[in-house]
Amino acid sequence: MGQTKTMDDNKLVKTDASDEITKENKSVVSADDKEDKVEGISGNKTETIAEDKPEKKTGDQSEEKSEKKTEEKSELDSGDKAEDNTESESDKESIDSTADKSEAKTVNEVEEKSTKDADVEPEEKLTNDVNEEPEIKTKDADDKSHKELEDDKPYVDTAAFESVKKKKHIMRWIMTGLAGLIVIFYFVMVYLSHKYFAPGTRINGQDYSFRSYEDVLNDVNSKYEGYVLRIRYRNGEDLFNKDEAGLIVTAEKDVKKIKKKQNPFLWFTYLWSDDNTVEFEFDCDKEVLMKSIENSEFLDPEKMISPEEPTLEFNKRTGHVEVIEGDDGTQLDKFAVFLICYDAVKNVEGYVDIKNSDCYIEPQYYADSPRIVNTVNRINHYLDAKVTYLYGSIRIELSPENIYNILDISDDYSVYLSKQKVRSFIERISDDYDTYGKERNFRTHDGKLFKVNSDEYGYQIDIDKEADLLYIAISSGETIEREPEFIHKGYSYDKPHDDLGKNYAEVNLTKQKVYLYIDGKVILESDCVSGNMSEEHGTPSGLYDLDGMYYKVVLTGPDYASPVTYWMPFNDDIGFHDATWRSYFGGDIYMTNGSHGCVNLPFETAEQIYNTIEPGFPVILYWEEELSR
Repeated sequence: MGQTKTMDDNKLVKTDASDEITKENKSVVSADDKEDKVEGISGNKTETIAEDKPEKKTGDQSEEKSEKKTEEKSELDSGDKAEDNTESESDKESIDSTADKSEAKTVNEVEEKSTKDADVEPEEKLTNDVNEEPEIKTKDADDKSHKELEDDKPYVDTAAFESVKKKKHIMRWIMTGLAGLIVIFYFVMVYLSHKYFAPGTRINGQDYSFRSYEDVLNDVNSKYEGYVLRIRYRNGEDLFNKDEAGLIVTAEKDVKKIKKKQNPFLWFTYLWSDDNTVEFEFDCDKEVLMKSIENSEFLDPEKMISPEEPTLEFNKRTGHVEVIEGDDGTQLDKFAVFLICYDAVKNVEGYVDIKNSDCYIEPQYYADSPRIVNTVNRINHYLDAKVTYLYGSIRIELSPENIYNILDISDDYSVYLSKQKVRSFIERISDDYDTYGKERNFRTHDGKLFKVNSDEYGYQIDIDKEADLLYIAISSGETIEREPEFIHKGYSYDKPHDDLGKNYAEVNLTKQKVYLYIDGKVILESDCVSGNMSEEHGTPSGLYDLDGMYYKVVLTGPDYASPVTYWMPFNDDIGFHDATWRSYFGGDIYMTNGSHGCVNLPFETAEQIYNTIEPGFPVILYWEEELSR
């Protein structure tokens, strides 16, 4: 391939030689690159690079040149290694970066030279190759080459680049966050539109966005909350509000339909939706309306006056019932009234004229009709009964009016003495006058107030027995004056709820004092000793009545037997008695050396009390911390 004979052959040789030279140059460049990298890392101040210009030569010449370059490279490597040990680690990193840049430039230069040399005549290239001597590059030449590479590199502002990069990064996060918020907002609105009415929902001109179904339905239905039914009677007017009239108004069907057709995922489409119109359904609760009519004063049997028909009226002056002829009459057929009112309510009409309707009943009796006469006589027979109850000093009279109110008089003039009403009357007396189990106010010896509630003392009427006795007395028209049947009875009753009167025994457990009142005056004052507090035998406070009076008895207990002369129990086994074994009374003896619960008295005091009081006598005991002013 290195010989040339003809033109065709010359062309062929030229091409082949050029290819071969190019390959050799690339090989040399590659070797030089390695040298530059090694020299750059070792930090040589001067370096020699054998740079061959590509020439057209024979195969033998190429091999000879390759050998020379190898020898030169070995010499350079030996010099470089001696200098490698003198360079610092920081210089290595700087020169390594420069060497990489120089490498790229050297490769480009070699390729350009190879291309140019390909156009030189074969003979000329061979001559140049023979005469060409290897060039030796200095360190200054290499630094210049590196500087040229750096000058050729475009300037980049790293800070500006990083700033732009950071801004783009922030913008990406902002856009991502906004997108996330939009998605969250959308699904929150989907949830709210599922649970409530969608935004922009309007019903009958009112906005119901984000309101629950029940709330919307109640609000829509409230349109008729102010409904009033005015009923005109012959003797006046009655007014029923919506609830009393039993009006039922609902738009549930249409409101439910509106809610059902809303798609929560398309909530935004309802922001500009048209107004929804709902229709109401009306009905009337028959039971409610009937109850309101029955409770109306205009349909009260005792107040209605039958047209042209006599009525019975109690005369307080005479204490009897009299017959009064009716004029136009006011007796109504409540069912007829109900039907008219029912139709009006269903049609949401606000006015009903009963006065000019057919709801009034035609007369059946006159004042002189036998049935009317018999009814009046029977009522007056009941009213002739005279009953007076005695509660201590208080007289409770059963007036004819009380008896009249106990009677049941029907529309057909039938008269009944109701046992239930008789019992109810006795219960009212019990509520007004009984003291048993009720709180009462008591003024102590020192003028302080003691609120005491006792289940041991007071008046309590026997309701069952007395109701039966009163029923018999009224039915017979009797005149009686007596005490009612009592379950419990106090000692005196001077005024309502005052069953202590002016006679009682008072014990101040705090001061260990006993006072005996007769006719409102203290006739005895004495020290005493009550239950032992240290042994938890403290005497209980309260209001009691004297259970009995006993003379010369022995009081016994688990660990004692005490003979006494005067024993007056008032709270089971707690009572007054003399304590002759004691020399002192009062003070704080009761704290550590008190009784088993009884009130111990000096012998003379116990004797005087025993000779003054009687069974049933009220006894009231208190601690001062229970008092108020």
